[in-house]
Order: sequence, then C-alpha cells, then structure tokens
Amino acid sequence: MVLRKTVSLGTGTTAAIHEALKPLQSMSVEELIEPPTIIDPDSSASKIVGIMTEKKVYDVFIPLANKIACINIRDLLSIRDITAARPSILGKIVPALSLKTNIGYAARVMSLYRLRAHPVVKENNDPIGQITSKGIIRAIT
Repeated sequence: MVLRKTVSLGTGTTAAIHEALKPLQSMSVEELIEPPTIIDPDSSASKIVGIMTEKKVYDVFIPLANKIACINIRDLLSIRDITAARPSILGKIVPALSLKTNIGYAARVMSLYRLRAHPVVKENNDPIGQITSKGIIRAIT
C-alpha cells in the first residue's frame, strides 16, 4: 500500500500531517518487509565493514541467544581496533518486532535506537526480515 495524500500546509499543519499518516501508522510491518543482512556473531568488525560496503547497507543484525543485536556504521566508527572487535560487544540489543507490529511503533523504536533498519522476527526471535526508513518513506510518497 502506498499512501499518496496531499496535505495543505497552513493552520493545523501538524494535526493534518498526523491525520494523513494514520493509515500508514496502523499498517503492519509485514506490508513493508525487506530481506535483512544477518551476520555471524563471530565475525570481525573489519569483515562486517566489508559486508556492509558490499551490500550497501547501514545496519546489520546479529542473532544472539534468543535476542537480536544491531550494529550500524556509527557503532563501527567508535572502534579503536577494528581487527579485534567482535559484534557481540558492539551490537545493541533492540526490541523484537513481529510481522503484526504496526509501522507507527516500528518508526518510534527506530528513532529511539537511531536505526535506519530494524529486524522483524518470528516467534522464536529468528530474524525473517527488516523494515527500513527508506521503505517507510517510499510508502508515504
């Protein structure tokens, strides 16, 4: 579903924007799911940089003992020794999103954790996809 609505800018602009985005906010992430970039927990940071460069992604996901960690470019820039750093130390644990999670909630979580992509998982926390900020923007325009 693509949301194409013209919002007149003027009095009550914020309210009009919120009203126009309600259909998108209530959609499930299932409608915007994309393939994720999953990395091995034992990968080196330099290997992660290579994967991110090759796949042209900003965020990668690491399955860790029933949780999902996310590493983005910002996390990698703070490393002192890129050859020795391990993803299990670098990654931040993010809340799991299921296929039925609504996009409004997903966007809030992505903003809170400063992510451009967020993993979507099965009931057992296995990653099955991701929702991206680009995907959300494409749905708006």
